[in-house]
Amino acid sequence: MKICSRCDIEQEDNQFATHRGQCRLCRNFLQRARNKKYSKTKKGKLSKQRWYAKEREKGWDVFYLKYHGRARTLEERYGMSVEEYNRILAEQKGLCAICGEPETRKKVSSSGAVRIMQLSVDHNHETGKVRALLCQKCNAGIAQFGENIKYLANAISYLQKHKEEGSLAEVVTGA
Repeated sequence: MKICSRCDIEQEDNQFATHRGQCRLCRNFLQRARNKKYSKTKKGKLSKQRWYAKEREKGWDVFYLKYHGRARTLEERYGMSVEEYNRILAEQKGLCAICGEPETRKKVSSSGAVRIMQLSVDHNHETGKVRALLCQKCNAGIAQFGENIKYLANAISYLQKHKEEGSLAEVVTGA
């Protein structure tokens, strides 16, 4: 057992980085704060600009790097190309295959830019076969039910039963 020099909490030896008096949690917190502070300095911004400049010299466009990252992810996880993804997206008219709504989930970049995420690739976890593109809500809903058709059918029955009876809020308030 050791005592962290920063938070003064006694912890197991495996919670400390080698040759450091700070626990891993305190060390990670300080490192993140230091990195965030450094990236805002002139030197930090210059090093990022130099990295992009080097990549451009190699013939890599910044947008290509992002596109290539997406292409690699689609290929590794689902065995599909960006073209196949775009074809399915066009077939679905850019809408979720379950709810028929467009994706509404937003992502904020480090620069503060907000963009709408792409539809998620839904696939069979046993076979790996791609089924369709879903919004985050529908994809998470299927995952929460463990892709079990019986559970989903029970959930539908439950909602239909309680829709007819009225919600608990209506019963309590008398509305």
